Amino acid sequence: MSPHEPLVVVFAGPRRSLNPDCTDLAAALGNHPGVGRLGYGVLSFWHGYRSTDVVHLHFPELLTDHREPGVADVTAVRERCRWWQDRGTAIVVTLHTWTPHGRATAAFAELYRAVFDHADLVVHFGPATAARAQALGWAPTARHETVPLHVMPTYGRPQDRGEARTAVGFDADEPVVVVAQTLRTTDEVDQVAAALDAGFRVVLAGAVQAFDDDTRQRVRRRRDELARDPRVHLHDGFVPDSVLARYVAVADVVLLARVDPCNSGVVPLGAALGRVVVGPDVGNVGCSLAELGFPRFDPGDPPTIAAALHDGLDLARAGAGDAAAEYALRHWAPEVVASRYVELYRTARIGRSRSDSPPTRPGTSAERSSASTPRRTLA
Repeated sequence: MSPHEPLVVVFAGPRRSLNPDCTDLAAALGNHPGVGRLGYGVLSFWHGYRSTDVVHLHFPELLTDHREPGVADVTAVRERCRWWQDRGTAIVVTLHTWTPHGRATAAFAELYRAVFDHADLVVHFGPATAARAQALGWAPTARHETVPLHVMPTYGRPQDRGEARTAVGFDADEPVVVVAQTLRTTDEVDQVAAALDAGFRVVLAGAVQAFDDDTRQRVRRRRDELARDPRVHLHDGFVPDSVLARYVAVADVVLLARVDPCNSGVVPLGAALGRVVVGPDVGNVGCSLAELGFPRFDPGDPPTIAAALHDGLDLARAGAGDAAAEYALRHWAPEVVASRYVELYRTARIGRSRSDSPPTRPGTSAERSSASTPRRTLA
C-alpha cells in the first residue's frame, strides 16, 4: 500500500458506552486524514469491510458482549482473527487490563489468549504493562508500543472551582477530595475512608460495580456505612458527563481509589479538568502520575494515602492543576493520540498481503461490500 493512502480501519469498541474513552477516540480516528473509512463497533469485527487494513480490538471481552465465553466463542474468535490476517489485515489490540475488570476466570483467559496470540501490534497506555506483558510472554511475536490514554472532550474544559462549589453547596475553603469512579472492592472503599481520616470532605460519584452478588453487597454495605458520615456527599449510580465534570471541578484533589490498576481514565480526566490527581504507585497509573508530578501512595497503606492527599492539596493550592491541564491537553489530546495510532496502524499493516475476496463471517455466505469505497464515517 502507498504510505499516503488513507487506511480502512475497523475499531471494535462498544456502540454505547458509559465511558467516552472509546467513542471520543473513535471520533478522532474517524476525522484523521490518514483514515479513509472507520467502521465502529463489534459487528464490524464479524462482518467487516472489504479491503480492511487494520482491525483494532479495544476491549476483547466486547466480542462476547461481556458474557463469559464458551469453547465455541473462543474458537470463533480465533478463526475470525486468522481470517482477517489471511487477507492481509493487521490485528491491533489494546491492553487495558489483564482480565476484564477483575473477572479472572479460565474462560476469559482463553478469550484474551486467543486475541493476543493473533496480535500484530499490542498497544499499552504506558511502559509498565508493556514490560510486564513481554516478561510474561504475552503476544511474543507482536510489536509492543505505548500510546498515552487520551483526555476526553466529552467532559469539556476546566471549570471555575468557586462557581462549582457554589452550585454544589460546598464551602469555598474546605479541603475536598472527589472519587469519580465505580467502587469494586471493599479495599477501594477503605482507601476512600483514609481520605476522611486525613481530614478531607469526600465526594463519592459513581456506582458500586462487581460481577458477583456477594461482592457487590459487601462493597455496597461498606460504602453506605461510610456515606453516613456527614462529610461524605454520595451520588450513587450513573453520573451524567456534565455532572461528573462539575463534581471534579469542586475538588482540590481527585483520588483514584484503586488497589492494583493497570490503567485508569481518572488520571487524564482529572488532569485535563485542572485538578491534581492522587493514586496508587502501580502499573501505568503510577507512570502517568509521575509524568504529571502528582503524588502516589502505596495501596492498602493509609498513612501513605493521607500523606499523598496532603501533598496533593499543597500542589493544588500552588496551581499544579492548571499546569497539569495545559500538559494533558497538549500531549494527550485525542487528535494527538489518534495521529500516533495511525502511524502505528501503518507499521502494523506493512508486510501483510491482501486478498481480494470479500469478507464473510464464519458460517455465513456473504457480507456487505459497501465499504469498498473509502469514505470517512463513524457508524
